[in-house]
Amino acid sequence: RKLVGKEPVSVYVHIDVVPIEEGWKCDPFAGVVEGDTFYGRGASDMKGSIACMMGAIKVMHELSLEPKFDIHCMFCTDEEIGVYPGVYHLALNGYVKGHMLNLELGAQEPIIMQACEGAINVFVTGIGKSCHSGMNFMGINALEEMVPILNELLELKKKVEVRESKVPSFPLPGAPSMQLTPMFNLSVIRSGAKSNITPGECTLTINRRYIPEEKSDDVIREIKEAIARGKEKSKLLDVKVKTVIDYPPVVFDVESSYMKKMKDARRAVHGYDDFLVGGLGGSTDMGCVAEALKTDKFVGVSPARADNISAHAANERVQISDLV
Repeated sequence: RKLVGKEPVSVYVHIDVVPIEEGWKCDPFAGVVEGDTFYGRGASDMKGSIACMMGAIKVMHELSLEPKFDIHCMFCTDEEIGVYPGVYHLALNGYVKGHMLNLELGAQEPIIMQACEGAINVFVTGIGKSCHSGMNFMGINALEEMVPILNELLELKKKVEVRESKVPSFPLPGAPSMQLTPMFNLSVIRSGAKSNITPGECTLTINRRYIPEEKSDDVIREIKEAIARGKEKSKLLDVKVKTVIDYPPVVFDVESSYMKKMKDARRAVHGYDDFLVGGLGGSTDMGCVAEALKTDKFVGVSPARADNISAHAANERVQISDLV
């Protein structure tokens, strides 16, 4: 029910998860409890947060506690897909009210999320000519002829990943800098159907994470230029390039009154004295909301832990004590 006269807040979770992969020690969709640990796909990202949200609202209802805000709960889809996620649709159509409380952007440790990087996928298709591998001189091996393009992209990767944002980075193990940096990934390559067939096509997916200071047009341009340089050294008959912007980067107002309330709440629960502020290379659909509503008023917290980053990994898990 609407709480008349109270300031609204949109409490956000996403209900979709990524596919499973090899390495699970249990049924990824069973929800397996071992001691204080709950295993399952989406346990960390982010069905654990959904459980927390539903549990908190249930307690408020049972104890007849009136919230200080008019709460708008948003269970959204397509966060793991991007481009046009559910919360973007809600923002564009006037459903997102007040500031946004995101139950994914944070952890149990005393950290405050200041920024998330944007994400662009580039799909490259190299066209060769298939033939019998015993007569490979009659064809053009698309896999082999993709190598010059790969080499140019790896050279670009070296240049890209030394750039730094003004936003500090969380001190994760192996982090290249104390500042947020772009990420350049050759993520997927597919070619060939059988060893005795010279492959006539090779497809490559590039995943590029870009910092707030970078522009998507510039990111796409320099990737296309690297691909063009590689094509000049290749025998490929044609190279097709498709780009998809999954999410824009986003910077949050870490000095807002809402962020202060979040800090005060976490001090009350955990006894924290101070907070570490930084950015993350992961992307979020909050970038779409920020773009649609021209706002930076977001706060976040989650049951995840920085020392247990298992989202999207085999044996994804969350601690039950952290859910509580």
